[in-house]
Amino acid sequence: MATKRHRARRKAAAATGRSVAITGAFGFLGRLLIARLEANPDVERVLALDLKPPPGTLRKTTFLPLDLTQPRSERAAGEAMTAASCDSLVHLALLYNPVHNAAYAHEVEAIGTLQLLGAAAAAGIRRLVTMSSTALYGARPDNPAFLTEDRPLRPAPQSRFFADKLEVERLIDAFRRERPGAAVVTLRMASLLGPTVKNPITRLFGRTVVPVLLGHDPLMQFLHEDDAVRALERAVLSDGSGIFNIAPPGALPLSSVLDLLGRTALPLPGPVARAGMSALWSLVGVGTPPSWLDYLRYVWVADGSRATRELGVTYLHTARDAVVAFGRTLEKGPRRPAAVG
Repeated sequence: MATKRHRARRKAAAATGRSVAITGAFGFLGRLLIARLEANPDVERVLALDLKPPPGTLRKTTFLPLDLTQPRSERAAGEAMTAASCDSLVHLALLYNPVHNAAYAHEVEAIGTLQLLGAAAAAGIRRLVTMSSTALYGARPDNPAFLTEDRPLRPAPQSRFFADKLEVERLIDAFRRERPGAAVVTLRMASLLGPTVKNPITRLFGRTVVPVLLGHDPLMQFLHEDDAVRALERAVLSDGSGIFNIAPPGALPLSSVLDLLGRTALPLPGPVARAGMSALWSLVGVGTPPSWLDYLRYVWVADGSRATRELGVTYLHTARDAVVAFGRTLEKGPRRPAAVG
């Protein structure tokens, strides 16, 4: 009976246009994605799943308050997606910043994703799009010049933040294997920069004096937030599936990034830099976790050509553009905090 319902719902959705559910809908990427889907004639309706209601009136979008850390959220999400005839789901209810409360972070990332995948299966979702990070490849001395999607994931082993991200990828991969009829897309995005981004990189570069590692000037890769959202939209509307790096061609030496931002580099020996970052991170909400130190030491530049070939992802901004866009917000003073989806 449920299968017949799903078939009928899919037939109706195909006739009228796409119906897309989005978790973390009013985080900074979710808001930008909804704006694009609202303007896209191929999208019939959007179901926004988030803790808080939208900031304004939306034409195609309906809102359902949802906390994926709560026990009943799986059923509520599944029923809502079924009622809205959703054929696609974009999962953005993830943390963009490391937090000190490891138990809460695990609930949001791993448990929340697990419950959402149960809801997606119950609702017969045909297309699932999730967001990950090229940082999961790790910053290591034996990295190749360009990291492709078949490279092993080797982030800093002491980082709980990356451990949760790895767990999310494992859960998504299990869903992919168990539901071969569903198209699953994982977008591993390069470090985001732009007017509204707030992450460990922006925390670091937001300082007037930026600690760097003595004797190291690695190439760094950045993705403008507008291109990130365009990639998400493309992943929803395309036919491709699989794992894709979302990374524009080109990279900049760390020293050039600091010059563009008007920041002063403070070269430090590795042990001194680690001790300083650890001390700052021990103060709640201050600094960048010491697990990010290797990302200032070694190259971790990803090859994004597969996404261009198979998904049709294109980029309007270079890495330099992303840095410059972020730099303009620094000139304007304190930035508005980006919401966590």
